[in-house]
Amino acid sequence: MLVLRCRVAIQNCYNCLSKHLPIDYLSIAHMKNLREQLSELIDRAELEWLKPHIQKDVVIIVVPELDILDVGVAISSDNTQSVQHWISEQLLVKPSPDILNRWNTNPNQEFQALIVQPYILVQEFVTEI
Repeated sequence: MLVLRCRVAIQNCYNCLSKHLPIDYLSIAHMKNLREQLSELIDRAELEWLKPHIQKDVVIIVVPELDILDVGVAISSDNTQSVQHWISEQLLVKPSPDILNRWNTNPNQEFQALIVQPYILVQEFVTEI
């Protein structure tokens, strides 16, 4: 719901600004605003909270090498070139049965999560030894 309201607010802002500013500036301003709004939506999630969404096949794992915020911005702004590249390089994947088994052996597993409708992007918290 919050993401939907953010998209509406962004679109209203864009429509208003487009009458007064050059398109290059609008693209930059739009992306900055989107990035700021999505950054506020990143939060911790426990495995138990994610299980219903895993069953609905809407959870996407973002590898630690990528910034979850960058991925969220790319998906929200329909940057299909970046998203397709990440998918082809297996930097964005759906949880496999092996991953789910590993997660289920650690019920206290926590994730960094970002909801970008209709998906939930997650990254495992990496514990350093």
